[in-house]
Amino acid sequence: MQQAQMKKTLDDWLQTPGLSGHEGEMAEKVMAAFSAAGAEVWQDELMNVYAAVGPKQGRPLVMVSAHMDEIGMMVDRIDEDGFIFFSQIGGIDPRILPAQEVSVEGKKPLYGIIGLKPPHVTTVQERKKVLPINELAIDVGLDAEQVRALVSPGDRIHFDAPLHELSGRTVAGHTLDDRAGVLAMLEACLALREEKLSCRMVFVTSVQEEVGTRGAKVAAYGLQPDIAIAIDVTHGKTPDAPADLVFPLKNIVLTVGPNIHPKLVKEAQRIARQEKIDYEIEVEAHVTGTDADPLQISRTGIPTMLIELPLKYMHTTVETLDLKTVKDSAKLLHAIATALGKDWEAKLCF
Repeated sequence: MQQAQMKKTLDDWLQTPGLSGHEGEMAEKVMAAFSAAGAEVWQDELMNVYAAVGPKQGRPLVMVSAHMDEIGMMVDRIDEDGFIFFSQIGGIDPRILPAQEVSVEGKKPLYGIIGLKPPHVTTVQERKKVLPINELAIDVGLDAEQVRALVSPGDRIHFDAPLHELSGRTVAGHTLDDRAGVLAMLEACLALREEKLSCRMVFVTSVQEEVGTRGAKVAAYGLQPDIAIAIDVTHGKTPDAPADLVFPLKNIVLTVGPNIHPKLVKEAQRIARQEKIDYEIEVEAHVTGTDADPLQISRTGIPTMLIELPLKYMHTTVETLDLKTVKDSAKLLHAIATALGKDWEAKLCF
C-alpha cells in the first residue's frame, strides 16, 4: 500500500466511531478491507473480525491481534439547561478534555464542545485544579427539551478529530492506538495473499481492548492458535518523558519479559536483522497491558510475542506516529509467516 493510500485509509478509520463495546461500524469497514485483500473473513458474537490467509489445515496456526476499539464517553444525564454530563469508556486523562470537539451519537449525530469556565471569572486556586470528568459537560447549543428529544443516557460520545498530516511520514489523530496496528495487519495480509504458506495466519481485529483485552481472550480461546503475536503501541520520545520508557518514532519495538516467549522473540529479532528492519527492545518486567496478556495464558498457554509502534501523546486526540513503523511491522509479519516451516515446534521448545 502506498503512503497516500495508508493515510486515506487511516483518515477514514479515525473518523469511524468504534468505542469499546460499540465497534460495529468499524468492524464493517475492517471486514470489507480484509475481504478486498483476499482473506477469508468472518466475525464472532463479540464482534471480533477474523481474516485468514494460508491453507486451512496449515501449521502452525498463527493468531495476530490488534484492537479496533477506541476510548470515548457515554451520556450520563442532561441538566435543566441542556448541558450533557458524561462518563468515560477506557482510560481518558481529564486534562485533555476542556475545549475538545466531540460528536454525540443520539438519534442523529450532534456536534458538541466540552466547555470550561474562562480564566477571567475563576480564582487562582480554580485555575490550578484539573476538573474531574463528572464536573465537565458538553454543550451542543440546544436547550434541555431539544437535547432530551435527541439524546438519551447511554448514548455514545466520541472525539471529533480527523487525521492530520505532519511533515514527512508522520501523522496525528485520536485513535491511532490501535488502528495503526490494524493497518499493519492489513498491509501484511496484502503481502501474504500471493505467498504459498505452510502456516495458517489469522489476523484478528479485536474488540474491547481498552476495557480489559476482552476480545483477544475470546478469540484466542476459540482459535486455539499455536503461536500468537499482538500488535499495539508504546510510548514515543517527547522532551518531558522519562528516557528509559520511550522510543524513537522511526523504529518498531519488540518486547521482552515474562509475558513474552523468549525463543519466539529471539527468532523475531533474527528475522528482523535478516530483513534489515530497525527495531528497539522494550523490557517489560510485568504484564504488557496489551492483547499479549490474555493470549499468553489462553487454555494451556500460547507462545506469544508483542510488536509495538512508538506513539507520542497516547490517549489524546493528537496521537502521533511514523508510518514507517506500520510498514516495518507488516514486513516483519510477512517474513515471520514465510519463515515458519515444519521445524517450528523445535525452534520454540523451552
